[in-house]
Amino acid sequence: MIHRLVERFRKQGSICDLPRAGIRHSSMIPENAEYIQGSIEEFAGTSTRRQSAELNMGRTTLQRILHNLHFFPYKIQLVHELKHTDYQERLDYAVRIQKLAKEETGFIDSLIMFDEEHFHLDGFINKKNYRIWSRES
Repeated sequence: MIHRLVERFRKQGSICDLPRAGIRHSSMIPENAEYIQGSIEEFAGTSTRRQSAELNMGRTTLQRILHNLHFFPYKIQLVHELKHTDYQERLDYAVRIQKLAKEETGFIDSLIMFDEEHFHLDGFINKKNYRIWSRES
């Protein structure tokens, strides 16, 4: 490695790389960034695969431009809507469970709880593949 650096210094007068020959990618030009910004703001839920195909641009280039524009993909999170009456019901349930735990021996050992439930009240959203591109969370 040292031998190569010495040879490079003798030939070039520097150890820096020479400019590379070949095609310079013009996809990072400001006009493309403006076009992508407008497109993403209009169609925020479109995937980068589909967006890059529509813009006739490489996906990696699109992702790089989105990152430079400070756009980030946010994954949708589904939550159960709590009504005004739900708060009192939740409190009553918690008090009842605490009372049963104190009064009945082995209650906690026989308790089985799950932390996963699916609610589809207003339609179905495939949250696994759905991203929203935005600058704000």
